[in-house]
Amino acid sequence: MSKHFELVDWVTAEKFCELTGEQISNLKNLRPQWDEGKVWVKVSDRKIMYSLRGYNEWVEQAAQVYQKAQEQDREKYRLILNGTVNASGSPSTSQTHQPTSVRRLRLEKIL
Repeated sequence: MSKHFELVDWVTAEKFCELTGEQISNLKNLRPQWDEGKVWVKVSDRKIMYSLRGYNEWVEQAAQVYQKAQEQDREKYRLILNGTVNASGSPSTSQTHQPTSVRRLRLEKIL
């Protein structure tokens, strides 16, 4: 984390959007996903402050969740070489012996 982010944590919505790339119009919709008091806090009736540190932690956690979901999805799918693997995953008895460049690849979902 840069020293700038270490020195400054709580910022206005405008500065938060400038530094993170989020859009002000999206902040209201994003707040329910973020922990109040950790990523954002209401300091008056009309003013909300945002934590750069809390936001960065949320981004890192979301990236880990996304990566785990990708790994689980990868386990559900497998690459099927046309006519060489049957549904059980074992080689089929009627393999076609074509050059690899001619074989078609297919992605199938394992149920």
